[in-house]
Amino acid sequence: MSEEPVVVREATLRDLPDMMSVFRRGYAREPKPAMMRELIERFPCAVALNDNKISGFAYSRQATPGALELLNLLVLTEMRDCGIGTKLLSLTERTASQLGYETLVLYVSLFYGVAGSKRSPVPFYTANGFQVQAISSSEFFCWKSLSN
Repeated sequence: MSEEPVVVREATLRDLPDMMSVFRRGYAREPKPAMMRELIERFPCAVALNDNKISGFAYSRQATPGALELLNLLVLTEMRDCGIGTKLLSLTERTASQLGYETLVLYVSLFYGVAGSKRSPVPFYTANGFQVQAISSSEFFCWKSLSN
Protein backbone atom coordinates (compact mmCIF):
# COMPACT_ATOMS: atom_id res chain seq x y z
CA MET A 1 0.00 0.00 0.00
CA SER A 2 1.27 3.47 -0.81
CA GLU A 3 1.80 6.30 1.64
CA GLU A 4 -1.30 8.03 0.25
CA PRO A 5 -4.37 7.58 2.44
CA VAL A 6 -7.15 5.42 1.10
CA VAL A 7 -10.10 7.49 -0.10
CA VAL A 8 -13.57 5.95 0.22
CA ARG A 9 -16.41 7.58 -1.68
CA GLU A 10 -19.66 6.77 -3.41
CA ALA A 11 -19.21 4.93 -6.69
CA THR A 12 -20.05 6.59 -10.00
CA LEU A 13 -20.60 5.14 -13.44
CA ARG A 14 -17.04 6.22 -14.31
CA ASP A 15 -15.83 3.62 -11.78
CA LEU A 16 -17.62 0.76 -13.51
CA PRO A 17 -14.78 -0.34 -15.88
CA ASP A 18 -12.30 -0.51 -13.00
CA MET A 19 -14.79 -2.35 -10.79
CA MET A 20 -15.34 -4.92 -13.56
CA SER A 21 -11.58 -5.26 -13.91
CA VAL A 22 -11.32 -6.23 -10.23
CA PHE A 23 -13.95 -8.93 -10.80
CA ARG A 24 -11.91 -10.23 -13.73
CA ARG A 25 -8.94 -10.73 -11.41
CA GLY A 26 -10.87 -13.70 -10.09
CA TYR A 27 -12.17 -12.35 -6.81
CA ALA A 28 -15.82 -13.03 -7.38
CA ARG A 29 -18.24 -14.11 -10.01
CA GLU A 30 -18.49 -11.23 -12.46
CA PRO A 31 -21.95 -9.66 -12.72
CA LYS A 32 -23.34 -8.27 -15.94
CA PRO A 33 -22.23 -4.65 -16.55
CA ALA A 34 -25.86 -3.59 -17.11
CA MET A 35 -26.80 -4.86 -13.66
CA MET A 36 -23.84 -3.04 -12.10
CA ARG A 37 -24.83 0.20 -13.86
CA GLU A 38 -28.33 -0.07 -12.43
CA LEU A 39 -27.03 -0.76 -8.91
CA ILE A 40 -24.62 2.20 -9.02
CA GLU A 41 -27.40 4.50 -10.25
CA ARG A 42 -30.08 3.35 -7.79
CA PHE A 43 -28.51 2.06 -4.58
CA PRO A 44 -25.61 2.74 -2.22
CA CYS A 45 -22.33 1.65 -3.82
CA ALA A 46 -18.91 2.65 -2.55
CA VAL A 47 -15.35 2.47 -3.86
CA ALA A 48 -12.01 2.63 -2.07
CA LEU A 49 -9.16 4.30 -3.95
CA ASN A 50 -5.46 4.02 -3.28
CA ASP A 51 -3.18 5.99 -5.63
CA ASN A 52 -6.35 6.78 -7.63
CA LYS A 53 -6.87 3.06 -8.34
CA ILE A 54 -9.78 1.04 -7.01
CA SER A 55 -8.60 -1.16 -4.18
CA GLY A 56 -12.07 -2.29 -3.10
CA PHE A 57 -15.78 -1.66 -3.42
CA ALA A 58 -19.18 -2.50 -1.98
CA TYR A 59 -22.51 -2.59 -3.72
CA SER A 60 -26.06 -3.25 -2.62
CA ARG A 61 -29.73 -3.34 -3.57
CA GLN A 62 -33.06 -3.02 -1.85
CA ALA A 63 -34.11 -6.27 -0.18
CA THR A 64 -37.43 -5.04 1.22
CA PRO A 65 -38.82 -1.49 1.58
CA GLY A 66 -36.87 -0.96 4.83
CA ALA A 67 -33.85 -3.19 4.26
CA LEU A 68 -30.81 -2.86 2.04
CA GLU A 69 -28.94 -6.02 1.02
CA LEU A 70 -25.17 -5.82 0.74
CA LEU A 71 -24.46 -7.94 -2.32
CA ASN A 72 -20.68 -7.78 -2.30
CA LEU A 73 -17.89 -6.15 -0.36
CA LEU A 74 -14.57 -6.82 -2.05
CA VAL A 75 -11.05 -5.65 -1.19
CA LEU A 76 -7.99 -6.59 -3.24
CA THR A 77 -5.87 -9.23 -1.49
CA GLU A 78 -2.84 -6.97 -1.22
CA MET A 79 -4.96 -4.24 0.42
CA ARG A 80 -6.66 -6.37 3.09
CA ASP A 81 -6.25 -5.90 6.83
CA CYS A 82 -5.82 -2.13 6.40
CA GLY A 83 -9.36 -1.10 7.40
CA ILE A 84 -10.63 -0.64 3.84
CA GLY A 85 -13.50 -3.12 4.25
CA THR A 86 -14.65 -1.37 7.42
CA LYS A 87 -14.52 2.02 5.68
CA LEU A 88 -16.54 0.70 2.72
CA LEU A 89 -19.07 -0.86 5.08
CA SER A 90 -19.35 2.35 7.14
CA LEU A 91 -20.03 4.48 4.06
CA THR A 92 -22.62 1.99 2.84
CA GLU A 93 -24.33 2.06 6.24
CA ARG A 94 -24.34 5.89 6.41
CA THR A 95 -25.69 6.25 2.88
CA ALA A 96 -28.35 3.58 3.47
CA SER A 97 -29.46 5.28 6.68
CA GLN A 98 -29.64 8.68 4.94
CA LEU A 99 -31.84 7.08 2.26
CA GLY A 100 -34.24 5.81 4.93
CA TYR A 101 -33.21 2.16 5.16
CA GLU A 102 -33.56 0.75 8.67
CA THR A 103 -31.58 -2.47 8.30
CA LEU A 104 -28.58 -3.73 6.34
CA VAL A 105 -28.65 -7.46 5.54
CA LEU A 106 -26.38 -9.89 3.75
CA TYR A 107 -25.85 -13.56 3.12
CA VAL A 108 -22.44 -15.11 3.72
CA SER A 109 -21.41 -18.37 2.12
CA LEU A 110 -18.27 -20.08 3.36
CA PHE A 111 -18.07 -21.64 -0.09
CA TYR A 112 -17.01 -18.23 -1.37
CA GLY A 113 -15.46 -17.03 1.89
CA VAL A 114 -13.03 -14.16 1.71
CA ALA A 115 -12.09 -14.28 -1.96
CA GLY A 116 -8.51 -15.38 -2.44
CA SER A 117 -8.17 -16.85 1.06
CA LYS A 118 -9.59 -19.54 3.30
CA ARG A 119 -10.79 -17.06 5.95
CA SER A 120 -14.42 -16.84 6.89
CA PRO A 121 -15.93 -13.36 6.50
CA VAL A 122 -18.27 -13.89 9.47
CA PRO A 123 -15.85 -12.45 12.11
CA PHE A 124 -15.50 -9.27 10.03
CA TYR A 125 -19.25 -8.70 10.07
CA THR A 126 -19.71 -9.53 13.77
CA ALA A 127 -16.84 -7.14 14.61
CA ASN A 128 -18.76 -4.48 12.69
CA GLY A 129 -21.94 -4.95 14.72
CA PHE A 130 -23.87 -7.51 12.68
CA GLN A 131 -26.03 -10.21 14.18
CA VAL A 132 -25.46 -13.61 12.58
CA GLN A 133 -27.75 -16.60 12.20
CA ALA A 134 -26.59 -19.87 10.65
CA ILE A 135 -28.74 -21.09 7.78
CA SER A 136 -26.62 -24.19 7.30
CA SER A 137 -23.10 -25.26 8.23
CA SER A 138 -21.70 -23.07 5.45
CA GLU A 139 -24.26 -20.28 4.98
CA PHE A 140 -25.14 -17.41 7.27
CA PHE A 141 -27.65 -14.58 7.31
CA CYS A 142 -26.33 -11.34 8.83
CA TRP A 143 -28.20 -8.17 9.73
CA LYS A 144 -27.59 -4.85 11.43
CA SER A 145 -30.01 -2.14 12.53
CA LEU A 146 -29.10 1.25 11.06
CA SER A 147 -31.10 3.27 13.58
CA ASN A 148 -29.13 5.15 16.22
